Amino acid sequence: LSQAVMLALEKREWDAEAEKGLAATFADIPAHIVAQWVDAGECELWNVNGDSWLITGIETDSQGRLLVAWCYQGKQARIVAAALQRIAKRNGIQRIQFSTYHKGLSRLLSNVAPRLIGKTEFGANLYEFIAQP
Repeated sequence: LSQAVMLALEKREWDAEAEKGLAATFADIPAHIVAQWVDAGECELWNVNGDSWLITGIETDSQGRLLVAWCYQGKQARIVAAALQRIAKRNGIQRIQFSTYHKGLSRLLSNVAPRLIGKTEFGANLYEFIAQP
């Protein structure tokens, strides 16, 4: 039997708790730069279920708008990825992108079928998956 898991997303302002919660994800970008992006509204900071952190943004490219998961640190990544599919679809967005240095993350997120589309300027793998059909 599958069990429904509740996902609580709380939009947050940047603070020391967020910086600590996301510290391991900032491989190439100093935390104060990310804080400036959040404070300027260029991306949004979310607390997930009180124990995980997510930064998202909306971008537009030649194929239209996409939801970008800039960074995620925490538990239940598969559930969060599936939730991003639903959120994107509700907002008329067809694609979700994320980048990672974590070699096994694409296998972990097999429930959303991410496909490798390239590399970032920092050498991380760049993946994309579609919004929930």
